[in-house]
Amino acid sequence: MKLIYVMILFLGWQSQVQGQMAQKIFEELKRDHKYTSYLLDCDVKKLSVSDIESLASELVNENIYKNQSTSFFIGNTNYKLNPVFKPLTYESKDGSISILIYQINDNSKVDSVWQEIKTAKGTYSGLESYYKCYSYIKSEPNTNNSINATFQTKYHICHIRKTLSFQVEDFDNWNAPHFAEFKKENEKFSKIVDIVRDHLMTFNDKQNEPIIDRDLTADERLFGFMNFWSEVKYNFAFFDKNPELNWDKVLIDYMPKVRAEQSTFSYYKLMEEICAKLN
Repeated sequence: MKLIYVMILFLGWQSQVQGQMAQKIFEELKRDHKYTSYLLDCDVKKLSVSDIESLASELVNENIYKNQSTSFFIGNTNYKLNPVFKPLTYESKDGSISILIYQINDNSKVDSVWQEIKTAKGTYSGLESYYKCYSYIKSEPNTNNSINATFQTKYHICHIRKTLSFQVEDFDNWNAPHFAEFKKENEKFSKIVDIVRDHLMTFNDKQNEPIIDRDLTADERLFGFMNFWSEVKYNFAFFDKNPELNWDKVLIDYMPKVRAEQSTFSYYKLMEEICAKLN
């Protein structure tokens, strides 16, 4: 399932500009984009009072504070917030980082509000998945460039923005110092995105979250294989339909194969091979 999810993300990315510098920038944006896209498939949770307090406390550690804004910059549009959805807004003291979370308890209304947010977002240069998750750079005249993540979940619409110190419209005109600043600030941006995501996900969402920015270790592969093997051993109801299958021997045969050095993709292919033995 995780492999399918990652493959779909690759198909969903849309580049809005071309060029060597643009590709370097998009590579930096990919990590957060993959993780925010995962939220589209999550159960997520409606934030309780204690969840909101915990989020505010963690953001304070990053020098970001809750405020009572009635409007919010999405892309480069000053968007008027709807008080019906009790928006949660946060901003760093220097104004360079801002966060908006709409919690919409009636999820039948999420799509209509999302259309407003998408319109406010305007044109962009970056990545998108399913028209419901965007990771991008805004670069327009007379406004500093900014890193942005705009995404929805089953009950939320979120926008996170980090302003950069320079204004350059065309990515091909970025120089080495521009890219160095972007890369440094994007690392800070990623940390904020992770904090927000962490508070939106349920326990099961976190347990099922794919590891995207590295390959699984040998221990992680073995742990996954052993969990799968045990689940089949004690709960599979059709061993009688395949009397030649020795499931204990599968464990012995495949443990060294699972632990052998390999990519996560190769591990998933190996697990598919094991699953096929149950047919």
